[in-house]
Formats: sequence, C-alpha cells, structure tokens
Amino acid sequence: NGFQHFRKNHGALVTLAPPPKNHPATHLPVSKSHRKPKIAGGNIFGMQAYKHPAYARYFAPWVSVASVWSILVYLGMLSIPFFLAYATYGFWKKDGYYFEQPIVVYTHKLAVLLQSSAGILAFSTIPEFNQMSGFSKVRIPQVQSYMSDPNLDGRNDFFNLTLTFPLNVAEKVYGVSALVFFDVELKDRVKLDMTSLTYTSKSSNLAGAKLSAFGNLEFSQLYPLSLRGSRTNYNSKLLDGSNILSNQNIQFDDILASYFSRNETLQVDNSIEYWTPGTEDRFVLDIRYRIPQSQIWYIPGPGEVLKFSWMQYVAVGVLVWFILDWLLYVSHKYAFVSARRVVDYQPKVHKF
Repeated sequence: NGFQHFRKNHGALVTLAPPPKNHPATHLPVSKSHRKPKIAGGNIFGMQAYKHPAYARYFAPWVSVASVWSILVYLGMLSIPFFLAYATYGFWKKDGYYFEQPIVVYTHKLAVLLQSSAGILAFSTIPEFNQMSGFSKVRIPQVQSYMSDPNLDGRNDFFNLTLTFPLNVAEKVYGVSALVFFDVELKDRVKLDMTSLTYTSKSSNLAGAKLSAFGNLEFSQLYPLSLRGSRTNYNSKLLDGSNILSNQNIQFDDILASYFSRNETLQVDNSIEYWTPGTEDRFVLDIRYRIPQSQIWYIPGPGEVLKFSWMQYVAVGVLVWFILDWLLYVSHKYAFVSARRVVDYQPKVHKF
C-alpha cells in the first residue's frame, strides 16, 4: 500500500506517508560510490531556504485509554480555568466604582440658629420657620451667595455663602448652627436626582464675631446604586413650610435624623472651622465649599459582569492550556498510552 510500518519511540506504531511525486527528494541524483557529495557548507541541498516541523497525528479507537485520556484533557482545558478563576474570588463582578462630579445647585433655602446671651436667635428663608421661632427672636441677615464654575464644564465647582446678622448691644454669640439646602444630580452612569443639605455647627466659651467654615461637598452612600432607570427616592423637600405645624418641626435634630437615615446624602468632608472671638454689633457666618469628584458605588449590568468574567477565564485558560497540552504531548510522544502515529511530510495547506 506504499506505507512502511515500524516500531519507534518505545514501541509506538509510526506510519510515514510517502513523499509526493514532485517532491525534490525524489529527483536527487545518487552517487555511484554511494557516498554523500561534499559541497560548500556541508549540505548537499545548498542554502536552507525554509524549514518547518513534521506534523504528527495520533489515532486511537474511541473505546481506548488514549481516547479517554485525550477527552478528559480537553474537558479539563475548558472546565479547570472556570473553577480556578471562581475559587480565587471576584469572578462575578458584584459592584464597581467610578468617579463623577455631582451637579450641586443651591436652592436659596437655609435655616440658622444663633446661641446668644439673649437666648436662641433664628433666621430662615422659610416664613413659617420664622413665625414658629417667634418674631422677637428672628434676626434678618444680609445674605450674599454665589456658585462658580471656573472650568466652564456646566458643573459648579465652588459655593460661597456669607450671612451678616445684626445684633443688639447686649447680645453676644457663643455658637451657631446652620442648614443649607441643595439639589443634587448624577447623570453619567447612575441617574439620580435628590434634595440635600449640609450642616455647619460651632460653639465656643468666648463670644464670637465670625465663623468661617470650609470643606468639600461629597456624595455619600451606604449601598450601591443600580444603573437602571432614574432614582428619585429622595426628591422630596427636607424642610417645607406646609409641614411646619409645631415647634418640634423646626428642631434641627429631627431634620438631621431624617436626613441621615437616607442611603444617599451630601456630606461636608475635610471640614475646617475657624471661630473669630469678639463682641461687635454684628455676627458673620462665612461658608465656602468646594465640589470635587465623588466616588460612585454602583451595581454593574449583565454585559459588564460577563466581560470581566470572560477576561479572567481567558487569562487563566491560557496557562492551563499550555500545561495540559504539554502533558498530552508527552503522554503520546513517549507512548504512555497506545496510539497510531502518522507523520505528514507536508504541512497543512491553508486556503485563503
């Protein structure tokens, strides 16, 4: 049949296919002395123009040790990377983080309480709050506020608020508490719209003429947010005149308790307060906030979960493939399993 069969490599049965008719080896002249002619370089073919390894294939019956061994190795190439990637944790991405500068807008609503020698002095931009506090205790300040966007990206970067309260001659301020209300929006990946507030408080044993407060307004959350839909759970007003029915409704502790029970809040981070001692006919509250990028915690979608899982599977799979493929090569080359070996003279021809 044109094939030569012989035992090689520790008893493995090797089948060599004959060279094609037009193979250069079939047209080589044979020396009459049966000795290899010597030419420059020591090679009868001259210059080596190209080389490729012989392509070996191993055949075995379906019901045999070699077939079962090969099937198990191939199944291991597919399954082992999954179990290794899963066992090292982080295979299924459950949450993620990204940075976004929240859109913060001052709503021109505030409430201030001054602890003075004459008792509690109050002011709010909500008329019902002033009425419930008692007009004799209300001190209407001069209000100056503005928000700035130096980089012109459509998102405010700085907030400045200055309140100048007039005082009577006998009134001295020993402490101040202020609530400032904002609207907050996220729109990059998480869609969120909510009302928010900041709380500033300072007290001293020395009467003061001014309180300067500085800090960063940062978005804070207790649980990750979904990327689906728009979240408007906290879009209601935190302090509304229609809900002020008693003195209890204007207490800061109740307002703050309701606010901090939320999952998402706007908090003042890296805050610095400076109390200026003095007794003057006025008290100044100066608040300056920066609005940097905040870290947003979110729940990834199915596409992102599959993408990161596939990346880990492939990364582990490449290493596992090389190891198992080497084991399969050694087991067949050194005849640890019985199989028929066929060596091709020519490599597989690719058709383009």
